[in-house]
Amino acid sequence: MDLFQAVKEFFANFFSKNPQEVQKKRELKRIVADLQAIKPSIYRYQDKTVLPGFAAVIMEFCQLLRPVADLLKRTVSHTDVRTSQRFRDMLIDAKLPPDARDSKQNFAYDAMSSRIDKAADPDEEMEILAREFQSFIKHVEMPDVKALDVELADLERLVDICRNDYERILGLFDPSANLDNPAYRPQFSPANGAQLAPELIDLFYLIADFSVSVKTEENLSILLGRLTTKGTIEPEQKKKLDKVLVNVNKLLKHQLNAETLLNLLRAVKEDPAYMPSISRESVQAVDAYRTRIITQFQKDRERILRERHENAIMSDIKALFGSQELLSIGGYDEDNNELLQRESPNSFNYVKPMRILKTYLQTKFDGPVRDSTKRVLIEGYFDNKALQNSFANVYYQCEKSSDRLNQFEMSVNTPGRTSVLTMRRYVDEIRKGKDMTLLLNKLVDTINNKARDILDLEANLYFELANCMFEIVADYKKSTPEIISNIRTLGAGKNKELITFMANGYNDMVKFVKIMKNFTIIRAAANTAVAIHTDKESASVSDVEEI
Repeated sequence: MDLFQAVKEFFANFFSKNPQEVQKKRELKRIVADLQAIKPSIYRYQDKTVLPGFAAVIMEFCQLLRPVADLLKRTVSHTDVRTSQRFRDMLIDAKLPPDARDSKQNFAYDAMSSRIDKAADPDEEMEILAREFQSFIKHVEMPDVKALDVELADLERLVDICRNDYERILGLFDPSANLDNPAYRPQFSPANGAQLAPELIDLFYLIADFSVSVKTEENLSILLGRLTTKGTIEPEQKKKLDKVLVNVNKLLKHQLNAETLLNLLRAVKEDPAYMPSISRESVQAVDAYRTRIITQFQKDRERILRERHENAIMSDIKALFGSQELLSIGGYDEDNNELLQRESPNSFNYVKPMRILKTYLQTKFDGPVRDSTKRVLIEGYFDNKALQNSFANVYYQCEKSSDRLNQFEMSVNTPGRTSVLTMRRYVDEIRKGKDMTLLLNKLVDTINNKARDILDLEANLYFELANCMFEIVADYKKSTPEIISNIRTLGAGKNKELITFMANGYNDMVKFVKIMKNFTIIRAAANTAVAIHTDKESASVSDVEEI
């Protein structure tokens, strides 16, 4: 029968009008012959089925991978993104020179903050820290460390191999397949080749021409060691790991080699020229590590500088507000800031100055100061029209300060893409293992930028308003006022009280602007000495009363 079939095919091919089709059949026949030579058999041409022998190989592969998959799940493949990232960083740290690896802990926030607090010259100490950090970064940029990308790419491929859902493949041979059930005993039947093709494509992409390299084995040993109390792998653990990896490589080299998988794919697709895509994205793990630690260092450095500024102005805050507790900005507050700093490199950068602004507006400006200043503006006969226009423009802007601050407070507490509600949701997602870092960074930057813009605007407005008020109070003290001709009669019998409120408001405004200069840049030109006034130099209530 075989001879008859061979003769029949010979004449069919000889008289065929399609040489390409003849060549295709010949190649396909060779592929099938190669597959049928494999023992135990894995493919049957007659009904285009993949036999249980192949499923048995996949089952064995899964069982061998189990301890490796468990190690990876506890480390670089952990469901918590932060945990997996920490273990990836450990692998890069391990490639650094010992002195560089030891110095890395010096650049954590707590270590830097403590060192600067103890320094005789904090500014100089910060510069020394920056230089030390640059030296550390140079070690990260060394060629032997950069070469780790290739090793980590192999490790990531092993992670993907271990993550693959092999039950999808085995389920086509045995619908009851359950790899998580220790009691599961397979009862494999032949699987339809066409149905199995998508799974074979995925499998080929994952394992074709892959083996666990010596470098990957070293990295697995490092990870396993980090899970121990001593921080290093025990000899017995190393021996067991080596044995598992040797057996994994044997399967990858023989029963699951690229040629066998490709032949099986070509057979089930009946296309001897078929070649699935195996292109992969390059891994830039070291660059990502470098960027991440630089970003963390910069944010921690900014946080330390910000906290130093805040601590340095405590006396100024007390001089302005006395025992008054600083008011909070709902949402943009210490609690959410602590959450951010605990769960990410981010922070709300302007919590303290925004609290100072709100407290100033509600306890100092809004009230007698604002009312007396507005009355002078409305009832005063200005001989100096330029000053009148400047005074009016800046005052009416300052009158809207509280509204602008309220709008900010509402915006961060109203559900939306740039609210603290969304920020907390992103943090919760990060805790669950999802990588929301970029979205969280963008959201926090947006909120911080809004806060910074408000501080920038308000500080400059009150600087300009203080200039105008200085001119007016100083004009009041002259024997013949030159700016407002009726300034001595404004408020009728309460004239002195009116000017006193204005003078006191000016004094407080100078203190407020002085504080704000620690957080923003005053760009307005000074028409008077208001920017450098001390409390003694400013126009005081007693000065007014003596006139």
